Amino acid sequence: MKTTFFRWLPVILVALAMQSCEEPGNSPLSDCVTASIEYRNTIEGTFYQQSSFSDDNFDAYNSLPRSITVPSGSIIRINAVWNLREYEVDNAEIDKIFVNVVQGQVEKSCEMILETNSSLPQFQLPAYQSMTINVRFTLKSGAEQIVGPFNVTVQNDNKIITHLTATGFGTGTTMLTSNIASQQSGLHYLWSPNYVVGNTAFVSHRAPLTSSLDLTTNNTTSTGFGVFCLTTTGLPSNQIKLVASDRIAALNLYPELVQPYGCFLGSNYARFEPANLSLDTTNLQSSFENATNNMTYANLDTLSFNNPVSELVLSKAQPAFKVLTSSGKKGYAVVTFSNMGSANVFFRMQR
Repeated sequence: MKTTFFRWLPVILVALAMQSCEEPGNSPLSDCVTASIEYRNTIEGTFYQQSSFSDDNFDAYNSLPRSITVPSGSIIRINAVWNLREYEVDNAEIDKIFVNVVQGQVEKSCEMILETNSSLPQFQLPAYQSMTINVRFTLKSGAEQIVGPFNVTVQNDNKIITHLTATGFGTGTTMLTSNIASQQSGLHYLWSPNYVVGNTAFVSHRAPLTSSLDLTTNNTTSTGFGVFCLTTTGLPSNQIKLVASDRIAALNLYPELVQPYGCFLGSNYARFEPANLSLDTTNLQSSFENATNNMTYANLDTLSFNNPVSELVLSKAQPAFKVLTSSGKKGYAVVTFSNMGSANVFFRMQR
């Protein structure tokens, strides 16, 4: 018996050692999840950006400020990270992460899209008014932890933004949104006069309408930017329609946009009225620039809106319109479009 006991003792000790290595740590959930906030505004080249991303380096996240002041029109990015190896509960898993945003008296909660095998998801939204942000982690066990608050103060700098200041502005490359099956390919157009977190990317958010649509990429790069989309569905070849993003989201118009762009799609929207500008439609861009180049921020502030609408049909003969965003920014714009399914928006508006 003694021989048998000592023969099995090393096996028992190894088994106990392995069990001990697999045991969870003793840290509470609050020590195992965290988040950080960044911003970028490429118009002035200003930014506050994190340089270290790792689920093993929470100090890089926790040492960053949770209150920032940004210029109007900046892009805010929330970074989330977790490391449950030290969590006091064994086999814990992240279920969902929510970004809760309060602007004024309005609160909205949007789910972060999580990539498989990644603990470094991001969430972006435009900053046109001050906001408070909390990040809520939920585990599959039902346990929750809130990280925050993150406070964003937006400064209204009374500046103008135009298509000419958009360094990544492309011409003739954006397909028109359509729900006609034969046209559901290529790129589709959501327009907003601001910049994403990147060096030159102008926000004409484009998403391929294929079975391989990357919901994660479209969620993190395009969340909340859609002021309006363009569509030619059901219209003659000389007309095009503006549709505000909140109307798209509320009525589930164009599901190919609602599904990938998700929760914040209708949060940054616009209203429209036809504009009485004297323009040469044979040379529309130059004519529009000549008509609006001398307009200041104060000039645009005097724009009046009698009956702004969420959908507006324009024609090649009358392509100009006034735009009023949900954050109160005003401006003029024109749209050029072709029968081949491409379009551009030229604009001058408050940032």
